[in-house]
Amino acid sequence: HVLGGDVKSTPIDIDVALLESIPDLKQWGDSALEAGALVMKTLQMWESWQNFKDFVAEGHDIGEDVRSRLLESEKISTSKADSARNVKKQFVSALNELLEGKLLLMPTVPFPPPAPGLDKSDAAVRQRTFELLCIAGLASLPQGVAPVGEVVEPGPSEASVKAPSRPLSLSVTGGQGADKLCLQALVTIGAAGGETK
Repeated sequence: HVLGGDVKSTPIDIDVALLESIPDLKQWGDSALEAGALVMKTLQMWESWQNFKDFVAEGHDIGEDVRSRLLESEKISTSKADSARNVKKQFVSALNELLEGKLLLMPTVPFPPPAPGLDKSDAAVRQRTFELLCIAGLASLPQGVAPVGEVVEPGPSEASVKAPSRPLSLSVTGGQGADKLCLQALVTIGAAGGETK
């Protein structure tokens, strides 16, 4: 949902809006969020390799998982990084136009709150989460999260037994320079969320 100055919520399909505004995004993925996540990951990997290639070459003792990710980052070419930077510029421009004087409200994560013990290393969980996080991250926009209540898990129906619950939150993203607007919305949503079930 996009929330405007008149405090009216307008549902939008962020995927469609971004794909229509950024034609080059389609060469990076089937959806705008998938493509945005890949652009962001490409830039992060390229920058990581630029910053740490000497460190790796000097043979410093680092964890094997970190070493393997850095060596994978070495494969990102300068031309691929330049292409990603070009799409990032378009992404920033499109989102700032979309969010001028408005806020984007969306789930913090693209699935119900994970149950305790969820394998956070699951690639699908990480990918789907990264796709939502890339919106503010790739465009360098202010983003925050506010609690909006709890999801009560099915349990015993007896009133004396409290069913387990997990927190639920909402992400608020604003255009560049909308930090104060974001914070005000987060405080309002957070205050109301504490009472929501």
